[in-house]
Amino acid sequence: DGLDEPAVVAQVDKILDRNRPLSKFASFLGGRISARYIPAAVDAIVSRGEFLTAYTPYQPEASQGMLRALFEFQSLWVELTGMDVANASLYDGATAAGEALLLCRRVHDGHRFLIPESLPWEEKSVLANYAGGAGLQLDEVPYDPRTGRLDLDRVRARVAGQDVFG
Repeated sequence: DGLDEPAVVAQVDKILDRNRPLSKFASFLGGRISARYIPAAVDAIVSRGEFLTAYTPYQPEASQGMLRALFEFQSLWVELTGMDVANASLYDGATAAGEALLLCRRVHDGHRFLIPESLPWEEKSVLANYAGGAGLQLDEVPYDPRTGRLDLDRVRARVAGQDVFG
């Protein structure tokens, strides 16, 4: 026999109560993009022509806004970190990671580079491209899918017992 509406609602509620809310767990949905407040001024600023593309226009007068923003960013970064220099020409995380890999290679003589297993596949692909060209080997470190944390014991073991840098 059929159920009346209150009985159906009660049954569906009972089924839904078995769900666990995402807010109770580490969430990796969105490729490390999480909900956050974005001030209204950001929309106005990024709609300006000099911010619509990451590439500097050929006409110097058309790129002054972007160049000024990069200068301000680099100046602030140097002030905050106490570093002598700062670079602001890397527009995405994957390219920045690839450049970091090459920087580590120039500073250290090792040939293996540790990366987290949880790294998005797009970044792994870019790193593999950089590593292949530099003769480096990428070594993935496992993580706990429930917490998103790396297995630090494995990291320590690999760093202490092998030729690893990064």
